[in-house]
Amino acid sequence: MAAILSAAAFAWPVRHGAPTLLSFFLSGFVFTAIAFYWLPDTITFFGGFPYPVALLFFGLFCVVSALQFLVCGWLAVRLERTMLAGVGLALPLAWFAAEVLYPRMFPWAMGHAMSAWPEVASLAAFGGVPPISALLLWWGVALAELVHMLRAKQWRWPVPMAVAGATAMLVGVGYVRSAAVRAEVAAAPRVKVAIIQGNLEAKQKGDIKFLDVNIARYQAITREVVAQGAELVVWPESVSNYWTPETLASVRGTTYDPFPMGEVALLYGGLSFRERDPEEVEEVLRANPQLRTKRFIEQFRYHRFNSAFGLDADGKVVGRYHKRILMPFGEYVPLSGVFPVLKQMLPQTGDFTVGDVREPIPFSLGDIPVTAAVLICYEDLIPALAREAVELGANVLVNLTNDAWYGDTAAPYQHHLLALWRAIEAKRYLLRATNTGYTAIVNPLGENEGDLPLFKEGFLLQEIPLLEGRTFYSRIGEVPHWLLSAGLLGIGLLARKRSPHE
Repeated sequence: MAAILSAAAFAWPVRHGAPTLLSFFLSGFVFTAIAFYWLPDTITFFGGFPYPVALLFFGLFCVVSALQFLVCGWLAVRLERTMLAGVGLALPLAWFAAEVLYPRMFPWAMGHAMSAWPEVASLAAFGGVPPISALLLWWGVALAELVHMLRAKQWRWPVPMAVAGATAMLVGVGYVRSAAVRAEVAAAPRVKVAIIQGNLEAKQKGDIKFLDVNIARYQAITREVVAQGAELVVWPESVSNYWTPETLASVRGTTYDPFPMGEVALLYGGLSFRERDPEEVEEVLRANPQLRTKRFIEQFRYHRFNSAFGLDADGKVVGRYHKRILMPFGEYVPLSGVFPVLKQMLPQTGDFTVGDVREPIPFSLGDIPVTAAVLICYEDLIPALAREAVELGANVLVNLTNDAWYGDTAAPYQHHLLALWRAIEAKRYLLRATNTGYTAIVNPLGENEGDLPLFKEGFLLQEIPLLEGRTFYSRIGEVPHWLLSAGLLGIGLLARKRSPHE
């Protein structure tokens, strides 16, 4: 209900006031500053920047993010001059277009608030989240219209009636869809999975003195879940901080083995490397002779990856995945490929390479094939990656992440709220394995079936249904979104200004 009230407050000036583009911009700035209040501390901790610089970045982030509201406001005012205003769709469709077209570092959507209503959230299987955002704003417009009618005592019902009719139809579809998914979950084959949350401190996690201690904590919890019948164990992002050769066929008997006692299949986050072509290194040095130092050459000699490895019970590497969407100033320096000297200027920043492995990791657990699509950290916010994984045959989504950088803030919960929609869109279970939380098991309706609190050591042990088949959204993607948004922009540009008598 709070989300609908907020939508109504946002809709009121468009329908019954005199909105200015400045008011839209300021509302976006304030919203961003409140929602992402934790970002300056994270920039300082994760990127190593001084706090005043982090505040400067945060201010710039708020300004850039507020432009989305500005785009929405401009388009909403233009669409109010068209027949869309008659049924209250000007603002909802303007927001839809802004949400689709405007790039965001953290791709939040207004529709994410609907995760608490599974029957509505399940509609994301047909069109993702943006249509649900538009529906939420349409409810807000209808509420604003009802309040206006009560104040003015002028009864005009087209908007409330249109909203009520569309809502009844969509919610009915959502209930039918939810019942079908629950029936499919009940009939699906299952595998017993354990997710481990070791609760390692962020600084301790990257300290070379604690590498063995960190893994020992995960090993101890893993032995406990193996004793309880776990068939597949999942560890979060970069638990193993030993640089592992990318091409390693088996870890058993090597220093890279994270669980030498075996007995169970293991999916874990680690670090891996691949040696660069010597000609590539020499080409960079010829173009930047000032970099011809022993330290730089040794550093640049390898591609370094934020990776995930899949092992069978005998330690054989059955699959690997390298993170493909890296975080700027944390995992890489933007433009450093063009200007390698930037790496020397920002030595505290990571030096990871964008991954080039797309395929899910296959496990054979008795008669049940498990094909796990790995999404590392931020990647669980990108719908296209989950859609691609399902197309490649994934029957479960696994997110490995480390949100310790955010501290005890709202950020880990916000991350989870944005991520859970991948389960709905793809009709797959989503296993979120995090180092300090928020660790959870999400079903294909976006509901948590198990979770662990922040900053607590523990595990989740549960049988996970393995689903097949693809949703409409996983097949079609966002092509309809882009076409509709482009059409709305065209309508907005062509919309004529109303004459005074209108």
